[in-house]
Amino acid sequence: MAIKLEHTEYGFVKDKGQWKCYCTTNVTQLNGKPWRPSSYGKTKKAAREKLEAKLKKKVLELEQAGQTEAGTLKDIDVSNTLVEQLKIYAVKKQQDKHLKLGSIKDKKDLIRNMIEPYDIGKKQVNEIQRSDISKWIATIRKKNSENRCKKAYNVITDFYTNHYCATENINYPNPAYGFKFSVAKSKADPMRIFDDDETALYLKACEEMGERGDILQFILYTYCREGEADTLTWSDWNKSNLIHIYKTWSKDDNDKYFVDNKPKTEDSDRFIHLPVQVIGLLNSRYMEVEGTALGKPDSWIFPAVKDKTKPLSESTTYNRHKEALRRAGLKSNMRVHDLRHSGISFNIRNSQVDCLSALSKQAGHSSRAITESIYEHVLDSQHKKLAEISSQIYENICPW
Repeated sequence: MAIKLEHTEYGFVKDKGQWKCYCTTNVTQLNGKPWRPSSYGKTKKAAREKLEAKLKKKVLELEQAGQTEAGTLKDIDVSNTLVEQLKIYAVKKQQDKHLKLGSIKDKKDLIRNMIEPYDIGKKQVNEIQRSDISKWIATIRKKNSENRCKKAYNVITDFYTNHYCATENINYPNPAYGFKFSVAKSKADPMRIFDDDETALYLKACEEMGERGDILQFILYTYCREGEADTLTWSDWNKSNLIHIYKTWSKDDNDKYFVDNKPKTEDSDRFIHLPVQVIGLLNSRYMEVEGTALGKPDSWIFPAVKDKTKPLSESTTYNRHKEALRRAGLKSNMRVHDLRHSGISFNIRNSQVDCLSALSKQAGHSSRAITESIYEHVLDSQHKKLAEISSQIYENICPW
């Protein structure tokens, strides 16, 4: 028995700063379902040889198991295997929870590479025991990082905890409950925030840039995500103090960007109350395009430079951000996303009342607790400041 390479494709991907060539092909499995294996190498030839070796290994495994093309998997209900049920649940969850396409793509990648090749993926969902999960975790830990193992485990435990054992078979003991992972927080890309003086310098630089700095000011003032700002249209703004945030950038199966009408999370679909600085900025932009094609409801508030029918790209926003940093004489390692962190932190530091719940909702967080966790270091400084204020208040009445 042999498997032929058909519709073979080549391409290049970047992995840890190094470009690799990949070879992929379409194969019809013995159960009639399509399979798209791929392999990577420094050259096309090396990638193809690895792919051929992978296919030969697959054929050998089937032959050793005594399977034939005529009889393989005919008597097995593959629709109820863990892998197939995980794929169905991933799509269902995307539809129900309005998740981004990138999120479902990540889950499919974990299912394909971290679960499907192992014995646990071929087992029926109602036959998997805790020992099967434990054995699988021990196996994948030998080849993968702890963080990637935890992500793959989360796919399974989410399925059993929130779906199968909750609705499909409530009497089935959850086999994926209670496994621990020690994943250290990454220090490669930490949060960076402006202090008050740096915020003033950055905003001044944006003003000097004219309308090219408008989107940077918008992100800093509203602390929305970059993709959310890039994809705003005039219909999202009520021409007053409210703007609807729900769209963002996503990648399709070919890694090409498109405007996704589904937000990053369910809580990312929100209305933001705008400060007067942003209302003035939007009024100024709208006055320039009102009555023209660029002022129509479905036109972009921040259009692309060359083709105004397209929204501003993330790369253009990034380049403008770098220019603003140079003008302001600030650190060049600040990301565009750090404008979001800086805007939230600025409000926490300078608000005279507890505005954390409102900040949480406007930032698109699902709860106040998440905001507290992310900006714990900013809140710590506020606690110290409160202690100093309290000391001054009680100074005149303290008996000693």
